[in-house]
Amino acid sequence: MIEQSLINLIIERPVFHSEADLQFALGLKIAQDNSDIQIRFEKPFKDQYVDIVIFNHEIIGVELKYKTSELEFTDKNNSETFHLKEHAAIDLGRFDVIKDIQKLEQLVCSNQITKGYVLFVTNCSTYWTNQAYKGSDQALDTAFRLIDKRVLSGTLKWHSNVKVSTCGKKRINGIELKGSYQVNWKDLVDLGCNNGVFRYMIIEIPPEQH
Repeated sequence: MIEQSLINLIIERPVFHSEADLQFALGLKIAQDNSDIQIRFEKPFKDQYVDIVIFNHEIIGVELKYKTSELEFTDKNNSETFHLKEHAAIDLGRFDVIKDIQKLEQLVCSNQITKGYVLFVTNCSTYWTNQAYKGSDQALDTAFRLIDKRVLSGTLKWHSNVKVSTCGKKRINGIELKGSYQVNWKDLVDLGCNNGVFRYMIIEIPPEQH
């Protein structure tokens, strides 16, 4: 459902101004493609929020991440111009994607949602390769790399040399995953310009097995 609606959406519009823009557009597209569901945005679950929540015979939580490299693009279909900024701190971006997996795991385990999906869309190739980025110590965030076919599982921690000033108090303790999740990158769209190739990965957090 999530992946197909994303593909359908890209046919209508190939790029988004921001994560919020993608969140709203995708939520509406999911609702349009599936007449038997209800959609909620930023639904609270105790002390945290989920980007998109889908209600039908089950409750599905969807967390989105949209990280960009600098891009200037005009969509000729509607003459809309997009000015995407360069999102720095790729190490933190990687961490936050995996943190969303943990977040949805916890909601599934506590029976607050039936299952979940983490969707990450980016035109920054550093995310799907193992390359370092300018100004970084590439060893610090090795545990959080999102290279294709990697399996995310268990305890993921920063390198022992990391400082709180690098990742912040909320990220310093790392992440503990209950399940195992393989990263699979797929092509989304090629705008035919510099930084115009967008790819996506989608991770499913399945229902709790009793």
